[in-house]
Order: sequence, then structure tokens, then C-alpha cells
Amino acid sequence: TMGSSIIPILLDVTNDTQVKAFHESVQKWLSEGTEHQGRRLHCLINNAGVGISGYFDWLTLSDYAHCMNVNFFGMIRMIKAFLPILKEQSTSGSHQNSQIVNIISVAGVTSGTGLGASTYEASKHAAEAFTNTLRMELKMFGIRVVALNPSFFETPLTNNVEQRFRMDV
Repeated sequence: TMGSSIIPILLDVTNDTQVKAFHESVQKWLSEGTEHQGRRLHCLINNAGVGISGYFDWLTLSDYAHCMNVNFFGMIRMIKAFLPILKEQSTSGSHQNSQIVNIISVAGVTSGTGLGASTYEASKHAAEAFTNTLRMELKMFGIRVVALNPSFFETPLTNNVEQRFRMDV
């Protein structure tokens, strides 16, 4: 079944060593396919995300850098690692229906929620713009690039946002 062929991996997308090790493990797995049953990388799904809430003057440059490193550069780091595999499969004809799915956020296409989410919204806008550009660049290789922009869900990222903005006066 399709479900048994999906392998979720937990890794730190800001850590070059972990990304490289994961890439090497995927390369090894791909090479273990037989001549009659070749293995293919069908899809790269980028789903890492963090947010630091707070009003602009409460936040540090490090807060912005952390969000950009996970939400934007982490996605780029993963694509840089795995795009050569997808392109090779496409140009060799071994698999021409690969895709990259970037799970971004509705914050990538809207802004100014007033929720003190400028770190998150800025990084998600960067991810959205990059995804749109990459989509056009990879079209000639037949590699689909998709942005998913879910709305708000109750997650650790959104829990207690209101309490974080309360001030004792």
C-alpha cells in the first residue's frame, strides 16, 4: 500500500551534518533497489516550522534569524540536498513525476494579523516567494513544486498566544 512506502523522518533542518547524513541514507536506500525493482525518490516534503511571538520591539534579531533559519533556509537546505536526485531521475527518464511539497502557512500569503507574528510571517513570505520561483525553474524538468498553506490549527506554536501578550499594568 502507499502508506507503507512513506517514510517520515525527524531531523534538524538547520543542522548541515544531520541533513547530509539523511541525504546519504536516502542515497544508500535508493542504490539498494534491484534492476527489476528500482527505487525512486517520489517526493520531498518540507514541513519544519517555528514561530516566535512578540511585538517587534520585544523581539531580537536572533529571534528573526532563528525563524528564517528553520522556516526558510531549512527548506532551502533540504531542497539543495535532494534536488540533484530528483533532477537525475527526471533527466535519465527513470522517474519523471517527482515533486517537492513545501508546507508553508496561510501566513505566507497574508500578513498583518496583529498577533505579533512578524518573525513567522516574514519567514513564511520568504518561503512562499522561493517556492513560486522554484516552481518555474523546475517546470522544464517535470518536477512539480507545490506550496500548501494551511490556516490556523491548534498546535504548540499557537497555544497560549494570547497569554504571551498580556502585560501586568
